[in-house]
Amino acid sequence: MMGKSLSAGILLVGLCAAFPAAAQEPAKLRWGVAVSSSLSQAPAPMLELDKEIQARHGLEFTTVDFKGNVTGCIAAVISGEVDVCQNGISIGMNAIAQGGDLVAFMQLIGQINEITLTPDAIARIGVGPEAPVGDRIAALKGLTIAGPGAGSTTYSILEAILAEAGLAPPDLVYQPLTDITALNASLSNKRIDAAIWSVGGLSPAQSDGSGLRYINLASGEIPHLLAVPNVASFAPRKFVEDNRESLQRVQAAFVDVVATLRADPFGYAAPYKAAYLPDLPQAIWEDNLPQAVAAYFADVEGSREGWDFWVKHLPVDDPAARDRVAYDAAYVRLSQ
Repeated sequence: MMGKSLSAGILLVGLCAAFPAAAQEPAKLRWGVAVSSSLSQAPAPMLELDKEIQARHGLEFTTVDFKGNVTGCIAAVISGEVDVCQNGISIGMNAIAQGGDLVAFMQLIGQINEITLTPDAIARIGVGPEAPVGDRIAALKGLTIAGPGAGSTTYSILEAILAEAGLAPPDLVYQPLTDITALNASLSNKRIDAAIWSVGGLSPAQSDGSGLRYINLASGEIPHLLAVPNVASFAPRKFVEDNRESLQRVQAAFVDVVATLRADPFGYAAPYKAAYLPDLPQAIWEDNLPQAVAAYFADVEGSREGWDFWVKHLPVDDPAARDRVAYDAAYVRLSQ
């Protein structure tokens, strides 16, 4: 047994009472996850591992790990290979803006992206991790940094970080790279100066000393970005309309996962670490996990304001495309 649920008294507990799982056939869902080894995505694989919470909410919940192939996850949900794609918000938003008949639901987590630099790069720029955050951001100018490409959630957050010091991506040498293994290897082999990813992704480089955490949003260094959602779920509009009750069960189950994690983070997350991060040193795990747990939204719902941040930053000029991704057009609050 992975832990007693603590969801009583949380917003979505009413959903559990409204849909008693024991009286229903299990709802079977194939949940695409952009990268299961990322803590920003972890509640989905944790739910898959937790048969008790699945049973409580009447679910047969399986995940499909796209291992960083964020566009592949969207393609799979459009083609019906998976029922849902859990992905960076801007990835799904771009698909909707381009005419994909998708809607979003279940904002999962706030910002836990971080920028990691090689020790050589820090020595060269002469601005260390202890300097004021504005000075650290300004010092990134001219560095070679790798991470997900333009249009990705991470790239958009990088733009927002750089704007704090009056910079933009063209002020860097940016290399699009979504393979997390390659990102860590590039830091270790000094092929790049820096990389950006959510907490946990660059832990291999941090653990062997080839990368040092330099800017960390989970710590609240840039307060107005802390509550900006990072991950949401996307599915065809008709699927959400036809399966709303099943998706409500999933949301209530996710609420249980997050609540149980907060009560016993290392105990509850141990099976997840064994399955997805078995080689991660314990010291790094003990540093990373609490950051993610604190950033999960307790109601797994997020806010209109958080969604609107992404609408504002969506790189499209077509007013019709922007209208398609507006909150009332593109987002479904399952709890209502």
